[in-house]
Amino acid sequence: MSMSRVFGVIRKIRGQDSVHSRTALVALGGDVKREIYAVKLAESEEYRRTTLYLSSGNLTAEHPGIKRLGSRAVIDRSALDTLSNFTTLLPILRGAYVTEVVCITSHSHARRAGIIGRIVLGFYGIRVDLRAVPEKNPSRSESLWKVLRDSCRAICWVITGWTGESVALWVHPDREEHVRWRKNAAMRN
Repeated sequence: MSMSRVFGVIRKIRGQDSVHSRTALVALGGDVKREIYAVKLAESEEYRRTTLYLSSGNLTAEHPGIKRLGSRAVIDRSALDTLSNFTTLLPILRGAYVTEVVCITSHSHARRAGIIGRIVLGFYGIRVDLRAVPEKNPSRSESLWKVLRDSCRAICWVITGWTGESVALWVHPDREEHVRWRKNAAMRN
């Protein structure tokens, strides 16, 4: 039996058969423009049957676009930062048998988000594509330091399961509400 056949069987067992791929849209919070663009993308012909996951964004269930999407819109406010955008959504995406994610973010954030997403989700066989929100004046990409720092954090998470949440809360104390949201969501389930 060839190796490609063996890996094909493994992918089928793990629910990752590329013939039956299941795509999801994931909008990373941080800029409401990303979320509005993601809603429009989810309403487009290309993605009209695709679920949109909003990770720690600003839109609520009362937003007209979210209402139009109905059950195809999932709002999750438990992420503190870019790494936890992916780590907190991972169980949800795996539970929905998602095999491909279209990650929606801004041009300046795309490099870091793409690398982190590919490390975290890629480890579980989920392919990550990027879609940068069109901007009139795209801002500069984030610093190489931020990209390297969060890439190391993502690798650390894959190996140990530690996201560095306590450090993130120390750096961003205003994000404590996300931890409360996650704990309340866990209690409801």
